[in-house]
This record gives sequence, structure tokens and C-alpha cells, in this order.
Amino acid sequence: MNARTRWIVKTAMVTATIVVTVALRPVRAEEPTTRPAVAPAAERVFPYTGYVAGTNLRIRSGPDANYYPVTKLDTGDEVTVHDEQYGWLAITPPTGCFSLIDKEYVDKTAEDAGVVNGSNVWVRAGSLVSDQRYTRQVQLQRGDKVQILGETSDGAFYRITPPPGARVWVSGQFISRERGAAPRTAPLAQHSPAPIESTGAVVRRSVQTESVRAPTTQPASPFGKYADEITALNAAIQAEAKKPIAAQDFEPLVKRLRPIAAQDENAIAKLYAERRIEQLTTKTELASVLRDVGTLRDESATEHEVAMMARRSIKVPPETFLDDRVEARGELRPSTIFDPRGKATPQRYRLVDPTNDKTVAYIELPAEKGIALDEYLGKYVSVRSNVRALTTGTVQPISVLRAEEIHVVPAKRFSPGMIDLPEETSASPEADATPAMEGPTTRPAPTAVPADN
Repeated sequence: MNARTRWIVKTAMVTATIVVTVALRPVRAEEPTTRPAVAPAAERVFPYTGYVAGTNLRIRSGPDANYYPVTKLDTGDEVTVHDEQYGWLAITPPTGCFSLIDKEYVDKTAEDAGVVNGSNVWVRAGSLVSDQRYTRQVQLQRGDKVQILGETSDGAFYRITPPPGARVWVSGQFISRERGAAPRTAPLAQHSPAPIESTGAVVRRSVQTESVRAPTTQPASPFGKYADEITALNAAIQAEAKKPIAAQDFEPLVKRLRPIAAQDENAIAKLYAERRIEQLTTKTELASVLRDVGTLRDESATEHEVAMMARRSIKVPPETFLDDRVEARGELRPSTIFDPRGKATPQRYRLVDPTNDKTVAYIELPAEKGIALDEYLGKYVSVRSNVRALTTGTVQPISVLRAEEIHVVPAKRFSPGMIDLPEETSASPEADATPAMEGPTTRPAPTAVPADN
């Protein structure tokens, strides 16, 4: 083979190699000469000031509509935004918000101040519109100071000023960087790669903006499997508390709480049940005291009514009037039988022999005489009467004298009892001219406490 032939063969072999090499190469998918531009991610620089673009806007304890609300804001209210999750913004708790801390982990140093006495003590989100408290905010350490605002109704937690780092959450849809802006119609969007689409030999990737939806699941209750029972108990306690205090009965609810307080599976449920039992026991004791007071009041009213009925039922004993002119002597005392408060009987006084406490006679004052017998009470007196009434139907008849005259008798001339006066006698031989208001200088000591016969 001459040189020319060798050159032709060599050239053909090189050409064939090139052709085979090109032919064996895999066909590459043709890429488009242009592609949609990816929207740049919005700059998220924290913190920044935002403004509420809505009315009656709920601020929640966590980044989800299922977290309990803690307060409400209105259009134009200013918030400080620190973070973003799922279209929800973490903000500094607005004015009026508070946090909660277990009282057992705080030592009070003043009425409105305290110091944490434990390690890794959780602070929870307090609420002005809900009694839930399961959302944790930040942890405090031993020695951290807290400002105390009050305590919860069950006495288990202190309400404190939210410590640094505590956050509450608001939907980013209603927060604008410009005051007075209208709320957005959709939650904040986040960008994510779209699925790869294939058409024939051409493969292309489109960029799509996808709105990230907030989780729809309820955050797990800190009460665990006891959550439903505790929810039902809370409703029952609130219903019972609406009754008048004396009518409240929390004992059945306390019995339902005891198994929860006795278990050791869930510490939060256990603590809740123990605090509730203490609270309801106190209320039960108060209700019992009020019921006792009500019973005593009712019994007293009943006894008073019975006594009044007895008084009204008293009838004046039948009396026989004698035209006897008599004089009776003794110590004048009030009568509980013939009490003027009893409408059935007139006002009468007792004339008593102080040596034996026996009634000599009852003294009745005719209204026209105008004698004030109260001035003679406790004194030795002589009473004259032209009319004597004698009660009948009793074991021993009792004389009732219509007083015509009354005089104080000196003790030295005192002899208790009753005597008849002759018709022609105008004055008792022992009558004393001592003025009526003058009392005796001495008196015999009574042998027993005076009593009506």
C-alpha cells in the first residue's frame, strides 16, 4: 500500500471514529432558552414595628388559630414583631398582657415582687379572655426577679409582668409595616420549588408560589388523657358557681377530681386536681356555714312566731268584781304575765312580799288616774283600791286592785299583805305622808329571785 492509500485509509478511520462517537452520545434534553424568574424571598429583618390592620383582632398564645386567645387589639395598634412561623408573627406581649408562674417556685420579697427559687421554671402565657394556661413561653432560673400583678382564681399561679423573651402571636394577615394599611386577603406566602413537569424530550421546572397554611390540628393538651374529664369538670364547676352560695354543692365534683389528684401519670393534671379540690372544699365549707346560719334564722323566726301566737292566744281570766275597799302593801315589781306587749291582757304590776317572793296582788292603773307606776318600781308601797277583782278558774284566786292611791312606805313601818278598810275610814292608820318619789332607806333582803306566781 503506497503512501496515498495509507493516508486515505487513516482519514476514513478517524472520520468513522468521530461519527461513531457522536452517534453513541446520549441525546440531552433541550433546555429552554428562557425560564420564569424566581421571586426573591422577602427580606425578613427582625425585630420591626407593625401596625394592626383590623378590628377586634385576637392575639393568641401560639402560632395557630387553635391556641387560646390572650387579648385583643384594634386598628392602628402598634406591635413589635420578632419572628414568623406559618404566616403567624411572634410579638412582644401588648400592654395589659401578663404571664403565669407556679406560686411554689416564687418567694415573695414584697407585695408586688418575687424571686424564682428553682431551676428551669416555665413561664406560661396568661389570658384576659380564657382560663387556659398550657402554652409555655420562656424558662426562668433561680434568682430571676418577677413583678407580681396578682394571682389566678384557684390560687395556683402568680400573674406576672411578661419576662424578656416572652412572646404572643398574631396572624400576619392583619399586620402591616405601614400604619393604616388594609389587611391582606391571604396569609403570608412562602416560596417552595414546584414539581418537575415533563413534556416530550423537554424537561422544565416551573417556579410557583405556594401559600403555607397554618396547622389545623389542636395542640396537645397538657392534661393528656384527662383533658376531656377536666373540661367537663370545669363546665360543671362554672354552672354550680352560678347558684346562690348557700345552694352550691361541690362535693360530687370533688369526688370526680380525687382520682385525677391521686394518679402520677400526668403531673399537670394532678396539680390541677389538687388545687381544684382545695378551692372547692373551701367553697363547700362556706356554703355549709351559710346554710347553718339560714337554718338558725328560720328556727328563730319559727320560735318567734310560735311565741307570738301563744301571746295572742292568751285570754284574760274571768274575774269577779268585789266592792271591797282594801289596802295592800308590798314591793312593786313589773309583771311578765301581764306584759303590755300582749294585746290580750292589760298592763299590770306585781305587789310582792319580799320575804317569800309571793304575790300579794296585781296592781292595775285606771287610765284616768294618770299615775306613773314606773317611779315606784323596786320600792315598798301602800296601794289603796275601792274595787277589787278576783280572778277565777285558777288554783288559788288572785286579787287585782284598781289603784286609787299609792304611797311609799318606810321600811320600819313595812308589813306586807292586804287588809280590808272600813267604809268610814278615809286613810289608813299606818299611811305615810312621805312624798311618792321618796324610797325606803332600808329594805328586807328577799329570800329568792322574784318570779311571777
